[in-house]
Amino acid sequence: MEWALFSDMMGTISFRVFFLLTLCSCSSPFIFFPTVRDDKLESFVVEEASKILEVSGNAHAAGRYEFRLVKFPRKDILGLSLGNHRIFMSYELSRLAYEEKYYRWLLRHALAHEIAHDVLGHQSSKHEASLSSVSASSSRITTSDLGLPGNISFRNYSRTFELAADQKAIEYWQKIGWDCRIWINIFRNFLAQGYFGDADHPTKERLSLAIETCRSEPP
Repeated sequence: MEWALFSDMMGTISFRVFFLLTLCSCSSPFIFFPTVRDDKLESFVVEEASKILEVSGNAHAAGRYEFRLVKFPRKDILGLSLGNHRIFMSYELSRLAYEEKYYRWLLRHALAHEIAHDVLGHQSSKHEASLSSVSASSSRITTSDLGLPGNISFRNYSRTFELAADQKAIEYWQKIGWDCRIWINIFRNFLAQGYFGDADHPTKERLSLAIETCRSEPP
């Protein structure tokens, strides 16, 4: 990949930040999400995800993963993990990734991050303590941003969990043989565009972690 072209692509892309969320509701969220059925794109996303799952700690459970496409009202949401092998991906990002190879790296970035959340078990109730220590942020996503009714509640993953998912996801990239400098360049472009993240998604810290992890040999 030519780095100048990749940088240009990242400079124009509207998807800027990963918000990995866990939904807390007695009702099934599959009923409420504005999902889109597109067999071609779903197969494409599953194919990309399978490459990551093969090197993950859940390779044995790859067949149990469900990937759905969603038209999120807020266009900078790339996807979210519900736990229990259920992952929603942005329909628009998936479409762009299918049509243009440059967007494919951003899709791989998002997929690896969300799969890492699931593998690390971040959907369990044991994360409540870390969540309570995170200060409120006006940039956090609302139910309307996700296309959900107001009676559905959700909680953000903590900064600790976000960084842990990043580190594990980069390790997946290294095992597959994908160039982790692409991952680093994504965050550098975020900063170049003036995006510094929020309490749970600090761009500078995530970039520093990516640089450090990318230097290491895959385990």
